[in-house]
Amino acid sequence: MQVANGIPATQLPTARWRKSQASNPSGCCVEVATLPDGAIAVRNSRDPGGPALVYTRAEVGAFLTGVKNGEFDDLYPGGSVVLLPEAAPGGTVAPDIFSGLQAAACRQPGGWLIWPCANAFVADTMGVPDGEALSADAPGPGAGMIMVPPGDGPLVGRDDEPPGPTALRIMVGSQLRRLRESAGVSPDQAGYEIRATRSKISRMENGRVGFKDRDVTDLLALYGVTDEQVRTRMLSLARQANSTGWWSKYDDVLPDWFEGYVGLEGAASVIRSFELQFVHGLFQTEGYARAVTLLGHKSAPAEEIDRRVSMRLKRQDVLANPEPPQVWSVMDEAVLRRPLGGRAVMRAQLQHLAEIASLPHVILQVVPFGGGGHAAAGGSFSILRFAEPDLPDIVYIEQLTSALYLSGRPDVDHYLEVMNELSGQGLTPGRSARFLADITREA
Repeated sequence: MQVANGIPATQLPTARWRKSQASNPSGCCVEVATLPDGAIAVRNSRDPGGPALVYTRAEVGAFLTGVKNGEFDDLYPGGSVVLLPEAAPGGTVAPDIFSGLQAAACRQPGGWLIWPCANAFVADTMGVPDGEALSADAPGPGAGMIMVPPGDGPLVGRDDEPPGPTALRIMVGSQLRRLRESAGVSPDQAGYEIRATRSKISRMENGRVGFKDRDVTDLLALYGVTDEQVRTRMLSLARQANSTGWWSKYDDVLPDWFEGYVGLEGAASVIRSFELQFVHGLFQTEGYARAVTLLGHKSAPAEEIDRRVSMRLKRQDVLANPEPPQVWSVMDEAVLRRPLGGRAVMRAQLQHLAEIASLPHVILQVVPFGGGGHAAAGGSFSILRFAEPDLPDIVYIEQLTSALYLSGRPDVDHYLEVMNELSGQGLTPGRSARFLADITREA
């Protein structure tokens, strides 16, 4: 599709417009939409019938690559920007449709420069609202790092790779809950049907236990599911959900409360994290992982420490998958300054982070001390998103001897808001890379 700047938004009747997650729901902001041919449209939320700007996927992808590489850092220090070409192919100057935005817009020699609301990281502002990431066609590193509003469909990617057993249990449980509610069956009635209790139904529907063929068959009959294809698929998924993951061989050193996260991490299509004290587990070197492990298990025998470190490193295999998750990690400067394992170990860890940051599916940001306090001073957390529409976003918060898993919409929305604030406060990926290089030289 040829870029056509300034066309009336009313000429795009099939577009599904969405704001950035970082914008105030009642405020003015940039809105984006994916058109049927894959192009990306942008408009002013307060002028829904006014002019819209349309770009190809490759153009938006190239722009996101530029943001990650720091090409716009000098234009707006400390913030992220959106560069919109000024002229259409015919030479028509694009009107300043963004004037009056909370984000503000200004004219530059090469086009219009938009600073997203609340300094939000641009990959969110330009997120594709129907859930279709840009990585399929867009060139360059970081082009597909998108977090779209929840509930608008799955992200692209990993279509041919089935989710792990943990994610499958949640999927099957969610589908069973939907079927039960559609049939008007109470949890007590469902429990009675399979010779169990209401509590058993709750555990099944929340993906906390495996599934027996007989239980699934009886529940499908109770819920009035007679389509043989549907029944066969449900039983097949239930059997797959009962399989064991690679982490099962580490049962002796893997706490029950962490086992669920390992399974979900391996099935996620997008992982966003904030780290306050340690480097994210997916990015740790062996020496650093050993130092972290010893902090919590000082009296453990050497063999146990080895197994714990081995399990920690095995998690990192997910980054080498044919379709790896997109990982967007924000870390406090303290993570880089806190020496663990000695000078040589810490220096190797910092160098490894620089290598990780160059991966096309990884974005790293640093929140520097100079920025003052931030909204996540309470601790680290992760947000997992999945390609499967039946899987909700999950917030994971690890504690000393337990963990919290939050999937309620209000909880997830709150943590997404905090994560977006952190991304806005943090250095851009380009500046973060230079900041990391400076600290590495000091180490």
